[in-house]
Amino acid sequence: MNVYFACSITGGREFEPVYQAIVRALTEDQHVVPIAHLAESGIMALEAVIDPGEVYARDVAWIRDCDVLIAEVSLPSHGVGYEIAFRLGRENRCWRCIRRSGRSQK
Repeated sequence: MNVYFACSITGGREFEPVYQAIVRALTEDQHVVPIAHLAESGIMALEAVIDPGEVYARDVAWIRDCDVLIAEVSLPSHGVGYEIAFRLGRENRCWRCIRRSGRSQK
């Protein structure tokens, strides 16, 4: 299965180990996660050198091509919110959100 994994980039990286564990579990189960690199440490520096328009075009193409979108939503993120909304606008609306339990909501 082709899985788009959405997670916070600029909204905070405190759950980066969680992102990495999710991506690892998905790939170990033989799923394709084209955006897996966003779970890695140092992603801010890597993404900063790419034109924002290119990032948008790349990510939207991956969302269009995915079988399912999984979003880790423990931290507020406009980007993740947009990705979920974009996916909801598609004919195939297969998506799931996950959040760390016990985290206070502000």
